[in-house]
Amino acid sequence: MAIEIQQLSDGNFHDYEFVTTLDKTKPCYCSWWHIKPDSIQKYDEEKKANPTKFRECVRTKLKTGFHVGVLAYENGVPMAWIAVGPLPEFYWAWKRVASIGESAAHTAAIMCFNTFPEFRGRGRTPEVLDALATYGKKLGWQAIEGYPFDASAIQRHGVAVLWPGLTEEFEVAGYTKLEPHWLSSEEAARSIYVRSLQ
Repeated sequence: MAIEIQQLSDGNFHDYEFVTTLDKTKPCYCSWWHIKPDSIQKYDEEKKANPTKFRECVRTKLKTGFHVGVLAYENGVPMAWIAVGPLPEFYWAWKRVASIGESAAHTAAIMCFNTFPEFRGRGRTPEVLDALATYGKKLGWQAIEGYPFDASAIQRHGVAVLWPGLTEEFEVAGYTKLEPHWLSSEEAARSIYVRSLQ
């Protein structure tokens, strides 16, 4: 059966909530992209002390019409949560918006790719990315970008930098390496990958 992509809504919020709070010590709700914390350390402290603050942050985005992200399903079973939407809808993408100008409104950004536990390690990410491309084209997106860390960063930091997906997964799904990510560094190199939907 084909993979189904569903925009995050009240109806599937429970699936999103499950996968973004698997770490019960610091549930993130994939909220980082919508806020401006003083530091990562303070963000982590707040996740422990007041996680519902970030849950409500995402709910507010939904209520005001932001495209916060999607869930991928197969046979009704949730496969993955993807924080994806037009670049201007994510606070942490403002440098990219400034870089590409008007086309940012029609370019979607994959900020995070979180696979449900039972689907991890199965090599299904390219299939989900293909289904996402079909979904995005229907919404009028002209391109989708992903921002995986380079192999050097993964060798150095391990699982801590796997949350945007892997370069090879994007390549299999038809993405092309464009240039270094705007926050890339020698310590944590990462790149912009893009897939045209035109």
